[in-house]
Formats: sequence, structure tokens, C-alpha cells
Amino acid sequence: MITAITFIRTNSNRIPGKSIKKLDNIPLCNYLLKTMSEIEELEDVIVYSSDNEVRDSIDVDINFIDRPEKFNDDSASFSIIMNEAINLVDTEYVLYFCVTSPFIKKDTVIDMINKVKSGNYDSALTVTEVYNFCWYDNKALNYNPHKVPFTQDLKPVLEETSGLYLFNKDMYSRYKRRCGYRPYLKVVSKIEGLDIDYPIDFKLAEFYLENDLV
Repeated sequence: MITAITFIRTNSNRIPGKSIKKLDNIPLCNYLLKTMSEIEELEDVIVYSSDNEVRDSIDVDINFIDRPEKFNDDSASFSIIMNEAINLVDTEYVLYFCVTSPFIKKDTVIDMINKVKSGNYDSALTVTEVYNFCWYDNKALNYNPHKVPFTQDLKPVLEETSGLYLFNKDMYSRYKRRCGYRPYLKVVSKIEGLDIDYPIDFKLAEFYLENDLV
């Protein structure tokens, strides 16, 4: 059994109230909440938030649980909040999702669930492929600077989207990891992997919708 959970606050620094900001006249949070509500494999969908504005903006039938105000400032990291929220979950698996990734598809979630249930993976997360010349710690990461290839011939670097993480509850409780030791890396498109963090990301989401790209 799987419980889906998300953390929502309205005091975002870069885009104030971004999770309930209207995207095509719909509060942003409702896009992915609607998707989650349609997935039969999920036992429960929980919004963990202390903000009544969030509760009032949700148009989907989900389980809203109040969280302590102490988790609303920037010092409260994902790990700090999840260490508390994991106690709300009464299923074998946890699907953490971020409502600022509105275009994640139902099929993506189901594929991740099936892969983990197969026993071949202990967790799953969404990633995008970066086909570019990447460096880390002052060293070329995915190419030889002495023999520069075409970008299409590069081995892609995989970047977490922060949109979806599926993991075993006991594994998280023991190791405090949302990515296990045998994760399934679900590659998604740039559109599906969009994480709205800056104003330009919101403009990009509007562009995708206006041009029927999602």
C-alpha cells in the first residue's frame, strides 16, 4: 500500500504564495493533486500544511493535515519535515510529490509504482537528461576536453526534478534516505520535469499551457 504526501507552505521567498498562485485560473497546487487523486494504487493523498489559504485553495478530495508552525521558515528542510510527517503514514510505501511540478503525468507515477513493486528497485525518482558539457569540482564530468564531441553524442547527466520520490517507509525511518540504494531513475521530459521555483518558471508553465504542450 502507498500513501502520497506533499508539503505546502505559502511563504515562499522567490514567488510568494506560489503553490496557490493561479496558473490558467487554477491554483497551482490543484494540477498535481488532481493527478494523484486519480491514481487507484494510492491508499491516501495527504497535504501537510499549516496554512488555511492552502486548504481553501484545494479543489480536490484529499486528506489535509495541519502541521506545526515551526516548519514554516527556511530552516525547516525537507528532511526535518519528513522526519515528523513519516509518522502520519500507515502504509509500506511513501510517494512524496511536489505540487510545484504541475505537469507530472499519471502514467509516470504508475510506472514508478510498478517498478518498485517488481522488487528490482528499492525506490524511484524522476530525473531529466542533461545533454551538455558538465563540470563538477573543477573537472569535466561527462566528456574529455581534449576531444570535444557533438552534444548529441554526450552521455547525459541525470538531474533530479524534485517532483516525485517513491520509497519504503521503513527504509526512510532507518536510513533517512528518500533515494534508496537501488533506485529506479524515471526519465521525464523537460516539460514534465518542470519545477516552478523562480518567476521565469511560472512564465514557462503558462507558455506550455497556452500552446497546448502539456
